[in-house]
Amino acid sequence: MITPKTCCAAIRHKWLFAVVFCAGLFNHTLADDIEVYGSNYGVTNKPNVLFIIDSSDSMEYDTNGESASGDDRKVAILRRVFADVLSQSLGKINVGVTFFNSRTSGIKWPVSDITLEANAIDPDIPAGVKVEDVLVSLVNHYGTWDATNPLGGLSEAMRYFRGEPVWYNNWTWP
Repeated sequence: MITPKTCCAAIRHKWLFAVVFCAGLFNHTLADDIEVYGSNYGVTNKPNVLFIIDSSDSMEYDTNGESASGDDRKVAILRRVFADVLSQSLGKINVGVTFFNSRTSGIKWPVSDITLEANAIDPDIPAGVKVEDVLVSLVNHYGTWDATNPLGGLSEAMRYFRGEPVWYNNWTWP
């Protein structure tokens, strides 16, 4: 039987649930990628950023999902934006890259200082080539194929950041 006392208790529980739920929403909205690009809080460690790039066939279409060619393709837009982000982030972030389509690619370049010479990481790369140049070259030359499987790319990234071995790291300098 519902009494005024049990009705008030139910309403209080609903209000408590609503308050806790809303507090949880606000807590999650505090995380923002702006801290990576504009942090001026005296942090001496640069943020580590691993770009997980879609290399599926869908990247050959325009942003509306329709057939496209040249600079209208999503992959062309991604390549331009990636190069711009790197050039504007010199000395501010460490960067690595991995790709995903229906298969995972492994970490194609480990997260590292983009201002370093690349042969400090891979001795097969000629002296004078910067990490930034290698990353841009990787993104510009990596092909697109197969279906989209973001879980594979995220799984590889998770394994990488945990310090676990990644499964498909077979890339060589183009």
